[in-house]
Amino acid sequence: MAKLINLPGTRPANEGETLVVSYLVDHLPGTYTIIPNVEIIQRGRSPFEYDIIVIAPHAIYVVEIKRWLGGIQGDDFTWLVDGIHNRPNPWITANNKSRVLKSALESRMPGFKSTWTEAVIAIADSDGQINLRGNCRERVFRYTDLPAFLMDAAALEGKNGDLRPQRANLENA
Repeated sequence: MAKLINLPGTRPANEGETLVVSYLVDHLPGTYTIIPNVEIIQRGRSPFEYDIIVIAPHAIYVVEIKRWLGGIQGDDFTWLVDGIHNRPNPWITANNKSRVLKSALESRMPGFKSTWTEAVIAIADSDGQINLRGNCRERVFRYTDLPAFLMDAAALEGKNGDLRPQRANLENA
């Protein structure tokens, strides 16, 4: 069971976030830390809200959760949800959040530059089909498939590192 850190005054924003947080806590090992609902403020900009930050032994993951029911099809730019709703691909924003998180951690923790941060999308729907084209398909998962990816350091193609010595510092950053 993964370690869960709930920051003061925060709670999941919706049913999808509650589902995915609970699932990850139950299906990831104790070497993982789950931190839901983190807000990072950038100078001169609106804060970024992170659905979940996962600290793995080998990388940090920014998990964007979408409870989009009825199936998804699309590409690197636009998704069609339930056959009727056009939505922008959320991985683009999640990837930007991942970069902002890495920059924020680097400014607080010298020597953090070698740690990899990765953005992923968790679809909180156990029934709908996910049919994506393009590069985004490699980082979009039904929430039940996400733990296997998060535990597979090889999926990062050598970009990962060893965060175990920094885990306590990261949890308090």
